[in-house]
This record gives sequence, structure tokens and C-alpha cells, in this order.
Amino acid sequence: IATVHAVYALLLQGEEMLDTNNDIEIRMGNTTVVSADDVKEPGTGYIKKVWHGKEVKPDFGNIEVSSAKDDFSWGAMHWQYYAPYSEITSAGNGITISRKLFKKEISDQGPELVEINEDAAVKNGDKIVVRMEVTTDRDYSFVHLKDSRTAAFEPVEMNSGYRYNDGAGYYFSVRDASVNYFFDYLPKGSYVFEYELFRVRKGSYTGGLSTIQCVYAPEFNAHSSGE
Repeated sequence: IATVHAVYALLLQGEEMLDTNNDIEIRMGNTTVVSADDVKEPGTGYIKKVWHGKEVKPDFGNIEVSSAKDDFSWGAMHWQYYAPYSEITSAGNGITISRKLFKKEISDQGPELVEINEDAAVKNGDKIVVRMEVTTDRDYSFVHLKDSRTAAFEPVEMNSGYRYNDGAGYYFSVRDASVNYFFDYLPKGSYVFEYELFRVRKGSYTGGLSTIQCVYAPEFNAHSSGE
């Protein structure tokens, strides 16, 4: 109720904040990509532009937004490309995530985790622990964490369901090629999430990738480095 009252108070200030007929102009480098003449989605003013491959110019990194009215506008720009896992470096905006693989070994002192590197020997039947460390710079709502696994591994736990770990509640979902965490609410802080796999196939594989993103604010996202 308090949120509704706050929104109502803002809308009473005499400005047409929800008016979608605002003349927004967006320039990328020397190119005008959005102008007042572009057809927008009725009711929301939403507009989307996509460029592929060689259509992307170096000066597209210089973005200028102007409006003929003193009101609110929201937008985001995303650059997507394909690369081998081994060439991917970690990156994030508001969120950071790192991913490590460990082999679970039994010693005289009990179970021990040995970090897996390029020279580590892993054989069929070995139990592998995937550890993801997540740090958020603010509170987030509706967050999706996805960890892609290599074809050499199968998860120990096959059942999906609601979990609570390290101060965060989430729905844990096992898929054919990934493990997914769905958070309704992820407060500001640092978290460690782990799950276990079995090595079931021989061969040389890439290690997979972890990604995390706000579902309704996709500009807040991060991914781990490739392995």
C-alpha cells in the first residue's frame, strides 16, 4: 500500500510521467539510431533496435541520449558475441561471480576438496564439487543463476525443489545441461553456492560457465571466466 501511495503522489505533480509520446533521440557515434519519428509500442513507448556482425561500428560505444521533455526514460544496450569458453574472461555489472571445480577425496582426516586445474587427473566415478561465489552490490529481486556443466559430468542430486543456503532462499532446478537457481530476492552481500557432480565419461572437455542475471533488469548481470 505504501508503494502505491508513493507512486500516486509522484503522478500528482502535474507532469505526464507516463506519457509515451516523448521525443527521445539516441545517437551512437555519428549515427541517429532512434528519433521522434520511429514507431514505438503503444502504451509503453518501447522500441528495440538490433545490429548484427559488421553492422556494429567502433563509434557505437559513444552513446548520447536527449529528450524534448523533462521526464523519465529507461533503456539499456547489450553487446553479445560468441567465443570459445577458454577465451571468456569474467565480467559483471553490479554483480560478480567466480566458479571453481574441486575433486572430493577421502583422507585420514575425512573428506577433502582438491582444486582441479589443467593438470589434474579426474577419472570416472570421481565426485566433483562446483563452487560459485557471488557478490551483489545492492538488493536484487528475481535473479537467475545458471551453471552450465560439461558433458562428462552428471549431477549427484537430481531432484529440483526449494532450498535455503548461506542466507538466501531459492528454487533449485536440474536441467539436461545446466543447474539453475531462481531467487525471488537476493540481498546485498556475498554468497557461496555448491553442488556435486559425478564424472561419468572419459575425454577432454571444457569446464562450463556460470552466469547470473536479473530477470527484469538484465543490465545487472555477471558471468565467470571460461575453463
